[in-house]
Amino acid sequence: MVKNNVLRGKNLRRMISLALVVFILMSATACGSTAKSNSEVNSAGDNSLSISVVSKDMYLDTAVKLFQEQYPDTIIEVVEYTSDPIPSSEGKNLMRVGNKPEDVEKYVNAMNTQLMSGKGPDIMLLSPLPYENYIDKNILANLSEMMQADQSFDIDKYYTNILDAMKYNGSLYGMPLSVNLNLLAADKALLDKYNIEIEDDKWNWDDFEKTAANIIESSSKDGVQGMYALSGLDGSMLISSLVSANFNKFADKSKKIASFDSIEFIDLLNMAKSMIDKNYIDTDTSQGKVADLATRGNTVFSAASIRAYFDLMLAKQTYSDGFEFLKYPGEGTDLAFTSNALYGINNKSSNKNIAWAFLKFLTSEEMMSQATLVGLPVNKGASETAAQNAVEISKKVGGSSNSGNGKMKLNINGQAINLSKPITEDDVKIIQDILRSANKYTNVDQQALAIVQEESRAFLEGQKTAEDTAKSIQDRVNTYIYE
Repeated sequence: MVKNNVLRGKNLRRMISLALVVFILMSATACGSTAKSNSEVNSAGDNSLSISVVSKDMYLDTAVKLFQEQYPDTIIEVVEYTSDPIPSSEGKNLMRVGNKPEDVEKYVNAMNTQLMSGKGPDIMLLSPLPYENYIDKNILANLSEMMQADQSFDIDKYYTNILDAMKYNGSLYGMPLSVNLNLLAADKALLDKYNIEIEDDKWNWDDFEKTAANIIESSSKDGVQGMYALSGLDGSMLISSLVSANFNKFADKSKKIASFDSIEFIDLLNMAKSMIDKNYIDTDTSQGKVADLATRGNTVFSAASIRAYFDLMLAKQTYSDGFEFLKYPGEGTDLAFTSNALYGINNKSSNKNIAWAFLKFLTSEEMMSQATLVGLPVNKGASETAAQNAVEISKKVGGSSNSGNGKMKLNINGQAINLSKPITEDDVKIIQDILRSANKYTNVDQQALAIVQEESRAFLEGQKTAEDTAKSIQDRVNTYIYE
């Protein structure tokens, strides 16, 4: 169990990230641009480098420009598969929040076609791809071997627990730029009020449901109306969370095994619907609803996806009586994280040296201290810089923690909230401690998860039974994994 005095839900994170982007960009650290000969990084192939992504972001755009300043003979082409490209960032502060599903599908199909035919880019974004299949077919370069062969690369500058968790068959094939921490957050005052003690190393979803029932019953006796055990997740998101936490139990594409028609999965579906039907969970995911419930003391648990140290600021304002971070039920001793910025190198690239030099630069402290990076940096030095920037900038944005006269306001459910409570050193230390403990990479096959989400909608609306839903999911996933 990790304790702190702030809390954030996923919707709140999106609001604060967008609202503070202008202040974050002010803290960017400039990178050096000493020109070097391309021969220092490339002993074979030509001087070009190709990179494929779903869509470019400002961080990658900046990295390409700075790398080319250092290696002016290198030509870098970034190919994106989005229908809505971001204009050139020259002189502009532009950031993208998420990608369209159709763009992701187009990217996945293109990469599969290219890589399976022995072609493809030198570097590619791996996060949306079934990259374990590529590893099994020797399509991706072994980054562990490249790190060991490079005397200038110091792996101790990174969170090695995170890199170890992302290894496949003992080696690293994808290098993450940043991670997101997936947690539940609990209102400390409400836990104390209802005498709830949670050992998150041991609890499971059955324990959660029993806890939820006790909370609703106790609050009703106290005359509290509109109390929820969990907020910020609709039915589809709840089932996705349940499946993601247990994905390896239900599907393994590399072994072509699926068991979504098992009793265990059927029980999972029924439990999710039961908790929603009993009003244990508020399924309204509209902006500001989680904050509104939390401010009124009407939600005990909330989904918390931490992507930046700034995610602590609005939470401190909303949960003034304190909170605890908890692991999701069923995770045991593991602490989960995800990464939307995972890059790998094509094993058939004729420019592996340049590709490795660029990937190393992309994850360097020099580059990752740029405030345009989305997520928590895997580089320890860059993470420390991001933490200190958040502390200092939050003081300027928030003003005095007791004044109530923050320089920034957010409108939530028609109510203007002053952000008047700066982030402290103790606050950011909580996140840093969690980063050092994260040891479970949640790598869920997104296409299989999309099938689960699509097929479960009719079940949640009462149009299909859990058994029929499980069979439909099993049939579709089987078709997918045998493609």
